[in-house]
Amino acid sequence: MKNTIKYIYFIGFLLVLASCKVGPNYQKPESELPTHLRFGTLETSTLADTPWWELYQDTVLQELIQTAIDSNRNMRIAAQRIIEAEGVRRVAGSPMFPQLGVASEVNANGDKSSSSATESEFFGVYSWELDLWGKIRRGKEAALAEYLGTVEAYKSITLSLVSSVAGGYFELLDLDYRLSITRSTVIARQEAYRIAKLRFENGITSELELRQAEVELFKTEATLPDLERQMAQKENEICVLLGQTPQEVKRGMNLISQPLPPEIPSGLPSELLQRRPDVLQAEQGIVAANAKVGITKANFYPTIRLTGENGLVGNDLSSFLSVPSWENLIAISAPIFTGGANKGRMKAAKANYEKSVNAYQHTVLTAFQEVSDALVQNQKNKVSKEAQIRYAGSTEQYLRLANLQYINGLISYIDVLDAQRRSFEAELSVSVAVKNELLSVVNLYKSLGGGWERPTDESTN
Repeated sequence: MKNTIKYIYFIGFLLVLASCKVGPNYQKPESELPTHLRFGTLETSTLADTPWWELYQDTVLQELIQTAIDSNRNMRIAAQRIIEAEGVRRVAGSPMFPQLGVASEVNANGDKSSSSATESEFFGVYSWELDLWGKIRRGKEAALAEYLGTVEAYKSITLSLVSSVAGGYFELLDLDYRLSITRSTVIARQEAYRIAKLRFENGITSELELRQAEVELFKTEATLPDLERQMAQKENEICVLLGQTPQEVKRGMNLISQPLPPEIPSGLPSELLQRRPDVLQAEQGIVAANAKVGITKANFYPTIRLTGENGLVGNDLSSFLSVPSWENLIAISAPIFTGGANKGRMKAAKANYEKSVNAYQHTVLTAFQEVSDALVQNQKNKVSKEAQIRYAGSTEQYLRLANLQYINGLISYIDVLDAQRRSFEAELSVSVAVKNELLSVVNLYKSLGGGWERPTDESTN
C-alpha cells in the first residue's frame, strides 16, 4: 500500500511538472502600419470583400476561373500539402499519449511449433515520454502553425490563380479586338490599293501614290501573323492554368463590353494584413519558429519515459493495473556533454526565428508596396484610357476631313495615308488602354487580398 501511494505521488509530481513549457510564448511582431494606404482613401470597405464571381461578371470568365480552381495542378499540389501537414500535425501530437502495442512471447522448452511450448500475448505500454518541459507541446504548436501555413499557401495560390486566369482572359480579349481592327484595316487598305491602282492605270495619279498605298497594305498585313501567334500562345497559357491541353479558349463578352466596378474602395491598412494569405502564412512561419526555440531549449533538460513490456498478460487486466508491474520502468536521461550540439541547435533555432520575423516584416512591406502600386496604376490607367478614347475620336475626324480634302484635290495622298495611320494606331491604343484598366483592377483586387474565396452553390445561382 505504501508503495502504491509512493507511486501515485511520484506520478502526480511528474504530471505537475508536465504542465510547464520552456521557451517564449508567441507574441505577434509589431509592425508600423501607415495611417492610410497611399493613393487610397480612408474607407472601411474594400474591393477585396467582393467575391471574384461578383467582380468578374462575364459568365464565361467565371466558368474558366472555376475550372482552374478545380483542375489546376498547382492547386491540387497545394491541397495535398494541406493533407500532408495535417498528417504531420497528428504525428507531432501522438507522443502525448501512451504508445500501446501487442506482442507475443514463447515460454518454454521449445520453439513456437513445439507442443511443449506455451504462447502468451501481452498488451503493454512500450513507451510514454512525459512532456515535463513542453517539448512535445511545442512540437504540436510548430506542426499546427506549419499546417495553418499550408492552408494560407493554398489560399495564396487560389488568389494568384484567379488573377492569372482573369488577367490572361482580358489579354486574350485585347488580342481579339486588335486582330479584328487589323483585319478590318487590311480590308480597307486593299480597297485603297485597288482604287490607287485603277487611278494609276488610267493616268490620273503617279506611281508614287500607288506604291504608297501598296506599302501601307503590306505593312498592315505583316502585323497579322504576330497577333495570331500571340493569341494562340495566350490560349495555350490559359489552358495550362485550367489544367487542360492546348486548345481554343471560349470567349464571352468582348473587351469593350467588360464591366468595371463603379467604385474601388481600398480599405484600411489593418484589414490588408488580415486578408492577404501571404502575410498570414508568413506569420505562421514565426509561430512555428518560435515553438522550435522551445523545443531546442527543452533538450537541455532531463527526459523521463515510462516504459513497460510486461503489462497485461493474457486477459488478466489486474496484472497490468497493479503498481508493481511498473517497477524499474521509469527511465531518466539527462544531457551532460553533447559536444555543443544543444547550444548549436538553440543558436540555429533563434536565428531561424529572427529570420522568420524579418521575412514577415518584409512581406508586410511588400504588401503595402503592391497595393500602392496597384492603386496608382488603376487611377492613371483610367485617365490614360479616357485620353486614348478622346485621341481616337480626334483621329477619326482627322481621317474624315483628309478624305474630303483629297477628293477635292486640296491635299496629297500622303496626307490621307498619314490620317489613316494615326486612326489605325489610335484604335489599337484604345484596346490596349481598356485592357490595362481591366488588368489594373485585377492587380488591385489581388494585392488587397481578394479572390481566394470558393463559391458555394447558393452564391453561384
